[in-house]
Amino acid sequence: MKKALLLILITLAAFILSGCDDDCNNILYYHDTVPTAPQGVISITGDSTVYIYWNGLYEQDVYQYIVYRSFDPIYDYDDIGYVDPYPRPSNNIYSYTDNTVENGRTYYYAVRAVDSAGQPSELSWETVQDTPRPDGEITLYPNSLSRDYSGFNFSLPARVADTSSIADVYMDSVGGVFYLNAGNYDYIYGEIQDVGNTFYFNQFIGYAPTEGWSELGYVELIEGHSYVIFTYDYHYALMSVKSINPSGSVTFDWAYQTDANNPELSPSPDGEDGRMSRPLKKAVSLNK
Repeated sequence: MKKALLLILITLAAFILSGCDDDCNNILYYHDTVPTAPQGVISITGDSTVYIYWNGLYEQDVYQYIVYRSFDPIYDYDDIGYVDPYPRPSNNIYSYTDNTVENGRTYYYAVRAVDSAGQPSELSWETVQDTPRPDGEITLYPNSLSRDYSGFNFSLPARVADTSSIADVYMDSVGGVFYLNAGNYDYIYGEIQDVGNTFYFNQFIGYAPTEGWSELGYVELIEGHSYVIFTYDYHYALMSVKSINPSGSVTFDWAYQTDANNPELSPSPDGEDGRMSRPLKKAVSLNK
């Protein structure tokens, strides 16, 4: 049996060599392709934090994902973090948390993949822009119960009286119905609108609308709804009714964009927020 196998191998070698000429030095090698650029990159806005998410690649030889950040949508992307692709998440969505950012400053993000041979993909194509901003929780009372705790100033942030000149919003009630007013009791000088279900706004809009402001300067408070405010000093804010309490108070989640005239308040994962892809990002470093 061994002799038969040896004979087959000798015959095969002879057959290959018999077909050789001067081109036998041209040896074919396996070509390891460059990884595909990661897709589906999005960011979620936080308080002094930006959360970046992307779809993992199903290519078997991805060794590492590298997260990049820039102050420009196209140029000067520097690597800021590294993510191991194993173990693969069950939903194949990878994430990185950037907590080295400042509230009110705009950042751009991208992700690339590197394979086991050290070959980097292109940077992801989505334009991922994020301006982190402070947020928190606050409980307000209607001014009929407590004037000193019915108003709120986002920039402090702190509760103020409804008559305070720095009240960005204040709460009152009529016939048991709660209302949120833009500005203070003496003068309505901000703008406000109900943008509907909180989940819908957070997941599918993320940016303050440009139209639809209340002509009255106030809106009825509904549990589970979110309200966008444009303050007298040109800042956008978001208040979401977390609960209407038996004590007669209302607890809100709030977010405040410290970058004046910047309408970004929360994430927009579906990409329908006016962001556009652009030709190509220019990374400047690949260290590690």
